[in-house]
Amino acid sequence: MSERCQKLFNFIIICVCFSCANVFAQDIASLPALQSLETQEKILSNIFPDKITIEQAVQMAYENNIDLINAFLNKEKADKKLREYYSYAYPQLNLNADYSRNIDKPSFFINGSKVTIGADNEYTVGANLEQIVFSGGRVLTGIDIAKKQNVSALYSAIETKNLVRKTIYEICYRIIVFKKIYEIENLNLEIEEERLALEQERYEGGISSNLDLLRQKVRVSNAKPSVIRTKANYEISYLYLKDTLNLDPDYDLELVWDDEDLAIPKAPTLDKLYSLAMTNRPEITISRLNFEIADKRAKFERGSRWPELKLVADRTYIGQGDGGMFFEQSDQNAWSTTAGLTFSMPIWQGGKISSLISQREIDRDIAFNQYIEMLRRVRILVKESYVKLIEAQLKMQASGDSRIQARENLEGLAEQYKSGLATQIDLTEANSDFNKAQLLYLEAVYEQFNVIANLEYLTGTIILNKD
Repeated sequence: MSERCQKLFNFIIICVCFSCANVFAQDIASLPALQSLETQEKILSNIFPDKITIEQAVQMAYENNIDLINAFLNKEKADKKLREYYSYAYPQLNLNADYSRNIDKPSFFINGSKVTIGADNEYTVGANLEQIVFSGGRVLTGIDIAKKQNVSALYSAIETKNLVRKTIYEICYRIIVFKKIYEIENLNLEIEEERLALEQERYEGGISSNLDLLRQKVRVSNAKPSVIRTKANYEISYLYLKDTLNLDPDYDLELVWDDEDLAIPKAPTLDKLYSLAMTNRPEITISRLNFEIADKRAKFERGSRWPELKLVADRTYIGQGDGGMFFEQSDQNAWSTTAGLTFSMPIWQGGKISSLISQREIDRDIAFNQYIEMLRRVRILVKESYVKLIEAQLKMQASGDSRIQARENLEGLAEQYKSGLATQIDLTEANSDFNKAQLLYLEAVYEQFNVIANLEYLTGTIILNKD
């Protein structure tokens, strides 16, 4: 084997070895570093404090929610996909190498005489180059599609982020409301138990009957299930919060809030909400991009009717010999070089191309109809939430007034009951009215902030000022 051929062969072997080593090093580098359990716990305690506000919960969800993490990974994947489409516009250079050992050399016969051809060892080393010159605009159209898919992936991540924020707000206000309900119902239970003790004294003193005592015992028994149910709902709400924050269900977490978090917000006008939704709602942008992508795909298929022209070049080194794999006969190796153009154009494929074009045009029409429907649907959802917000605010105001009146009535009857001027039935009804008024108020508060979170999600922005 000539010195030139030997150097070429050694170069190929070295390249292969370095490529394998580089891949192995990248795989090792991608493995997460091992950490002790103590170190992991310290990191976890820094990331997840024991007490968090609503906004802290939102920020923690932005960093740790699995759906949001996957959404941004899909955006990163779309970035890689865009690079892939750009690569089709560049020359494609490939290196090929082949070695074969002829255990039995090929033979043929001429006038009854056997003729053996070839050698014990054959090898080929070459490089080929391809460059698309014209393809009916499919390369550029493919790049345009990848660009729009990339933007769509970004807006999908924003949509997921808005949904995570909405979910956190809904769960946090659920926790707040259930905590308040639990406090009310637990206080009601304590009051009923105190009244039971008082009724027991009245019964023993001959003031009340056995029926009054029994009725109060039933009241106490009826109050306990509500307390148990509300406490369970309160704990389940924390489980929902931990799940959204990607935390272990046994992690010790406490939500804290202040009066500002419960302030009554100002509702913007319906026209303002419409405008914000049309401008900032990620789902609308995604739907529009889907239509544009479908239109580009139809254009891509139409490019299949055009010819494809490629520039090709090839440089190959061929050798053979009988002296083992490394041989020296210089007359048994040679170089070959070719360059030219390839032309390819579909003439008839049984209507396949026309069918594909028609399918893509139908997909484009469907995407356009979905975009128009999305515009209409968002307006409906915005108006529905706006009506619910006004309703919740009016209910909150009305139940707030009712709660004050019910409390005054209960306090007055409690004093009369102690003096014997009111019956237990009067006191029970007053207490029931007060509890109902408080629960209606909390229900209105909960509905209001749920609608607020939904409106912010629908409009794609924080638009409610809590003054």
